[in-house]
Amino acid sequence: MGLRDKVAGAEMAGKRGQYLGPGNHTGVIQAIKEIQTRKKEDAVVLELKVEETDSEETYAGDVYTVMWMIDRHESAAGQFKRALADIVGCDEDGIDQDFLNTLFDEKCLDGTRITVRSRNIKTESNNDFTLHNFEPAA
Repeated sequence: MGLRDKVAGAEMAGKRGQYLGPGNHTGVIQAIKEIQTRKKEDAVVLELKVEETDSEETYAGDVYTVMWMIDRHESAAGQFKRALADIVGCDEDGIDQDFLNTLFDEKCLDGTRITVRSRNIKTESNNDFTLHNFEPAA
């Protein structure tokens, strides 16, 4: 089997997103999606089209992703809930099952302008991690 046959017959891999670098980014939510990773783990992806940034690693006009690995990290579900509450301006009680159904089924935040403030930190295990804080855009 030649190269062309292998490519034509292959299952297409998922798109790999670009991740937001440290800095302040303002943009429009393109999508918030529930996904399963290749390892069959539940995760959430927020896609943001950046309009303005002060980062040397992030470019205006490009789409970037922020991912919460819900099954892999115990704190991920709570971190995603905090991000949603900060974006919509509510307390944790506002992020209930009804809101999540509307979010994922009706795409209620698609098109919303937000600001993401990102910075790099070291985890307890000394790994690099980019911490994101979300807010409605001014």
